[in-house]
Amino acid sequence: MLRWALPVLLLAAPALAAPGLESVPKRVQDGVWALIQACNAGGGRPGDPMQAIERVDLDGDGADDVILDEARFPCRGLKPGALCPEVGCSTYLTLSDRGRWRPALDVVGGYCLDRSASPPRFMTVQRQYLADGGGYILNVRYRFRNGMAFQDGRGQC
Repeated sequence: MLRWALPVLLLAAPALAAPGLESVPKRVQDGVWALIQACNAGGGRPGDPMQAIERVDLDGDGADDVILDEARFPCRGLKPGALCPEVGCSTYLTLSDRGRWRPALDVVGGYCLDRSASPPRFMTVQRQYLADGGGYILNVRYRFRNGMAFQDGRGQC
């Protein structure tokens, strides 16, 4: 009887570990589950996965959009970013679009929000490395409309 209970509990672990996770897009849930598995496999202890998720209405349609930033996922016992590939942690943005979810951006790098604008502006923060070992940070600002992302110049976080 307990043979089936353990797999069911393991599959439900992300939802059990984070109230509110069931209300985000499946792609975000899958990303969180992968981070939990990677944290466990690396010898860490996953914290509250909702720390890696932000909800904000970026396109002004009155419904929250969802951002998942892998770098913000808490994994106690491992250094920040240890769960990410060598190129860096990814940020995923999913827009609400008339009751459905629409993937909008998938970038390597972090993000910040410019809340002085209405709706807030989303900004990627991408570190680009040069051949000589130096590097610079590229900030790209986006605006959103009708479930789509549009580059809107550069900005600062």
